[in-house]
Amino acid sequence: MELSFQPGAIMETLNVFRTNEYEGAVYIQGESNIPGLSNAFVLMFQRGQLAFAGTSLPTVQSYCDWIARKLNLSHLSSAVTAASSRVKNPNSLREILGFVSRFGLLKWEDLESLALNSVIVHLERVATCAGTLRSDPEVQIDLGFDAEGQLLSWERIHQGLAYRRQIWNKLSVFVPSIYAVPHATGVSLEALPDATGRHLEEWVNGQRSLLEIAVAMDFDPLKLAQHYADWAQRGWIAFPGSKRVAPSATETSPSSLTESLGATIPKPVSEKVDQLPMILSVDDSQIVQTMIKRAIGDRYQVLLANNAVEALNLLNSNPITLLLLDVTMPDIDGLELCRTIRSISKFRDLPVVMLTAKDGLIDKVKGQFAGSTHYLHKPVDREKLLPVLEKYIPVKVPS
Repeated sequence: MELSFQPGAIMETLNVFRTNEYEGAVYIQGESNIPGLSNAFVLMFQRGQLAFAGTSLPTVQSYCDWIARKLNLSHLSSAVTAASSRVKNPNSLREILGFVSRFGLLKWEDLESLALNSVIVHLERVATCAGTLRSDPEVQIDLGFDAEGQLLSWERIHQGLAYRRQIWNKLSVFVPSIYAVPHATGVSLEALPDATGRHLEEWVNGQRSLLEIAVAMDFDPLKLAQHYADWAQRGWIAFPGSKRVAPSATETSPSSLTESLGATIPKPVSEKVDQLPMILSVDDSQIVQTMIKRAIGDRYQVLLANNAVEALNLLNSNPITLLLLDVTMPDIDGLELCRTIRSISKFRDLPVVMLTAKDGLIDKVKGQFAGSTHYLHKPVDREKLLPVLEKYIPVKVPS
């Protein structure tokens, strides 16, 4: 079957496969106004649900290599080889990954998070363009994201696309679109943080679009756009038709902006039996983040995120036991992020402690309606923070 779709209608078109409980491959070809850039990919369906999105059909080896690369699991290849000789069907990804997961080498939720993010990123590329799709029911895949073969939720896919659309809209002042072409403003690369200078020298030449750079780097375009918006505000790069600011090469960017350019999503922290409880702190102030980590780092593992998208990625890829959430952040504020988190079933009971510089009853009520568990006023020191944390996640301090 061959179908065409108009700009903004890709999800409506895919609903045909959902309602008919289709099984097989769907090849999508989106229109592209960038010469040499392919806007084609394949989706894999099982029982009308999505299981995979990628540039080509997955094999057991290619899919497991992708997981290993994204999650930094160097041991996965040997584990998959061992599993292939012990499962009933060595071509079944679900059987092989289930075997590996039983030994604690891979968690189903990590795999589901990766697959969901991949589907959303691929669908986002054709969300605003026209295109065609072709189905092939002869191609099958046996994949799932728990022992029973659960597949990706359409609701979460829609939520993810809508959430990212909000971020894109708010970034559009500095980054007009995914197809916009960045160029350096002439600022001395030696005056920039090392990783930033290297990235600009290698990728930002005024000829490649943001999408082309993201595809070549195997990097999430939205995450790259967030970095570029920050650099545009600092005057290091510019986009045609976007807001321009005076260069300020003496400003240093937060380390997370440059250090994370080497990874598509935050890497999960390895889990051990005696591991301390893990807390995620979300705040756009590097000073506040440093203070929090120093205050509680001897009792808890502390992961840091400076925006909502990074926070959601870390939540989906790590065993977070409590969330410290700043109310006032750019783009998506803490209240909106809290509401989003509470709409996801597996995070409904996660303790969320909201931090704010404001000291008012109205703000506290807003936080409670958004789903916060507790409310603290800044500045937050060790004496104020530890009793609250121990109330929700009691922990024995190692001797």
